Amino acid sequence: MNISSKELKKITRNQLSGKYGTFIGINVLYILITLVASNLMDLVLGTSSVLNPLTATSATVETLGISHTVVYYLSTFILSLILSVLDIGLLKIALDTARGYDIRFQDLFFGFKHHPDRAILAQGVILLLTYLCILPGSGLCIYGYRQKSVTLLLAGTAVLCVGLVIYLILSLMFSQTMFFLTDYIDIKAIQALKESVRIMRGKKGKLFYLHLSFIGIYLLGAIACGIGLLWVIPYMQVTMANFYRKITGEI
Repeated sequence: MNISSKELKKITRNQLSGKYGTFIGINVLYILITLVASNLMDLVLGTSSVLNPLTATSATVETLGISHTVVYYLSTFILSLILSVLDIGLLKIALDTARGYDIRFQDLFFGFKHHPDRAILAQGVILLLTYLCILPGSGLCIYGYRQKSVTLLLAGTAVLCVGLVIYLILSLMFSQTMFFLTDYIDIKAIQALKESVRIMRGKKGKLFYLHLSFIGIYLLGAIACGIGLLWVIPYMQVTMANFYRKITGEI
């Protein structure tokens, strides 16, 4: 069935009717767990979450020390792997909502009960590919900044832009990996990655457009200190679950 993005979002709104409260509560719990885990990491390492891989500058690195920065980034990488298991739970809840099933808070921990190593491995592969796309350009920019070289800065910016384009393509290719891991508890991580690449052939543009269609409502949700995002995020999550159901032929 050829369902447009507009129709897909309309279906999602109907599916969320009467379930928004529970879904919002589950997302709040997810956010709290993420914040607690992140703050514990900061406390143990004595660093601050302001040190973000996408925003860190050479001055930040020099202030904390290279070895300390490497430890922080490695810990962030490990934390992302662990949280990917929680992401499986969120996807199960989104799929259950889309399929008309009851949703429960305990389903957030679904991934920990069904081979969590699969999500960790898949997320690890995706993160490594992400770093390979972004770090060369970022590193060249930081080096150019330290050397006060405009040429190196421009070259780094160009490399970073190319890397971001490649990252966008890869993220769309692997976008369905976690859905496969959620839907098929016996599928291996590498097989899920391959299945995502296969099923997204010819559909990357449609998913990209679907993401773009949320920009307006996302910005509206960000107003009032982001409180509106509590409603927008479940809407997006279930819509993406319906996109998965659409391309797999379920709807």
